[in-house]
Amino acid sequence: DPDHNPLTDDAADASSMSLGGWSAWPDDVEALAADASTLLGDVCIIAAGNSGPQLNTIGSPGISRESITVGSSTKSDQMSSFSSRGPTPDLDMKPDITAPGSSINSTRNGGTGGYLILSGTSMATPHVSGTVALIKQAHPNWTVDEVRSALVDTGVDLGEGVYVQGGGRLDALAAVDTQLSAAPYKMPFGRLSSIANSTSRDLTITNVGSTTLTVNLSATDVFGYTFDYTPTGNGTDLNFVTVSPASASLAPGQSTQVTVTVAPGAGATPGYYWGSVEANATSTVIRIPLAYAVRAPVLLVDDDSSDRGTTTAIFDNYAAWPSSS
Repeated sequence: DPDHNPLTDDAADASSMSLGGWSAWPDDVEALAADASTLLGDVCIIAAGNSGPQLNTIGSPGISRESITVGSSTKSDQMSSFSSRGPTPDLDMKPDITAPGSSINSTRNGGTGGYLILSGTSMATPHVSGTVALIKQAHPNWTVDEVRSALVDTGVDLGEGVYVQGGGRLDALAAVDTQLSAAPYKMPFGRLSSIANSTSRDLTITNVGSTTLTVNLSATDVFGYTFDYTPTGNGTDLNFVTVSPASASLAPGQSTQVTVTVAPGAGATPGYYWGSVEANATSTVIRIPLAYAVRAPVLLVDDDSSDRGTTTAIFDNYAAWPSSS
């Protein structure tokens, strides 16, 4: 409330941040601050960083759970080699979206004629922030969740995995014009053990347009990387992910809840898997990115030799990712 007057509506709709540093977990103060601001209605758009092309190279506050983290693509719709990749330490999907960030000509105090050409995710992030402004101008009553879905779920697929491109390259017009919204706007299933037969989560699709829509739903997934970061090159649908029911008719403002199930089976190859749930109403299409890890190595550590439980660390050859259990 910048003017300290609760009767005026002057709070920020979006914050654009080109900053960051390394952090081991998304519960540090910078990430939590971004989460808190987003939950108050301020969409936080944060540069992913320029430490690519390795995975697990996004810092804080880019690893925050609620923010929109932005990777960089080129003008020819290729991923910028420097763009930081996910997943986050808790296996969340980052970046959320990609935008042009290579060789961007923009205003600069002291630049040649007031302009300078630079590259980086800091060049990509303002494209997304500006698109949030366009969305809020066209749809002033949309919630943070609806804005995030519009950004991420209308992205143009660049043929990369979600830990590289997020939902794809930003499509500002599609984000403003979308007639469908998804909650959640992405589905990180986390780690699946070798004994898990299946895991399911609910997904809500809402008609935010002005006409009745017939929505058809489907899901795809592929095996992307082994845990030593070797790409598999497997571009075929493995049919480990299903969505039910497969269709719905939605009047304006109406929602439907579907169940998304991941069932890789005990014989699935260990590694990172990703894909999407597609909601197709012909005139408007959204793709909700999803990801999961199958049989990630786990180290169980009893921190004090007592019977009060253990501390679990999911690890590989790049980072140790602690979590409680």
